[in-house]
Amino acid sequence: MTKTAILTISLLLSVFLLMALSRPLRADSLRFLTDLEYTNSNSTSKDKATGEKTDIDYSLFSQLYSLDFTKELTPTLVLNGGGMFDQDSTDTETDGIKTESRARNIRPYAELQLTTPLLQAGTGFRQTELKETESHMQTTRRYSDEYTGRLDWKPVELPSVSLNYTRTLIHDEPETTDSESDVLELRSKYLYKDFIFDYNHTNSDIIQQVSDFETKSTTDNGSVRYMHLFLDRKVSVNAGGRYKREK
Repeated sequence: MTKTAILTISLLLSVFLLMALSRPLRADSLRFLTDLEYTNSNSTSKDKATGEKTDIDYSLFSQLYSLDFTKELTPTLVLNGGGMFDQDSTDTETDGIKTESRARNIRPYAELQLTTPLLQAGTGFRQTELKETESHMQTTRRYSDEYTGRLDWKPVELPSVSLNYTRTLIHDEPETTDSESDVLELRSKYLYKDFIFDYNHTNSDIIQQVSDFETKSTTDNGSVRYMHLFLDRKVSVNAGGRYKREK
C-alpha cells in the first residue's frame, strides 16, 4: 500500500471524528497528574592555598503537568489525547554572579482508533518541543512532529495483514538539524494446516535537508515453517526456510 493510501485512511478516520464531534463531547476517562519539586542549597568552600572563600547559592524548581483523556465516539471508534508540560528552572549565584537556566518540554498528542472484529485501524499525531535557555547564551529550540497510521486486517482462514506508517519531522533553532523520515512496514502471516507463512517488508526514506543527503533502504523477509507430530505426538518433524533481501 502506498503512502497516499495511508493518508487516505487517515482522512477517512478524520471524517469519522468530525461527524462524532458534531455531538456534545464529554470525556469518558480523564486523568491529570502533577509533580512539583523545589530544592535550595547554600554552600561555602575555602581554598587552603589562597584562603579565598566561594559562596554558592543554588535553587531548582521542577514542574511536571500531564493530562490524558479518552472519549468513545462510537462503539467502535475511540479518541485519545492529552499532553505533558515539563520545566526545570535553575538559579545559581556564585560570589554575587547570577546565572539562570531554563529547560522546557511540551508534548501534546492525539490518537484515533477504530476497532472491529475484522479490521483495526488508527491514526495519531505527537509533537515535542524542547526549549533551553541559559544566561549569556543563545536560546535553543528543538521540534519533533510524528504522524502515524496503522491498519490491521485479520480475516478468518485468510492471511492476516498489518500495515504501519510513520512520518517524523525534526528541526531545531538555530538550524543544525532538519530531517524528514518516512517508514512503511508491511507484515503478513498465514497458517495453513502444518505450515506457517511469514512475510515482512520495510521501506525507509530519510532526507537530511541541511546537507541535502537522502538515504533509502528496503528490506524483505520471508519464511516458511513446517511442523507435524506422529505416533501419538511422540515424534515431531520440523523444517523451515528463510529468505532475506536488503537494498
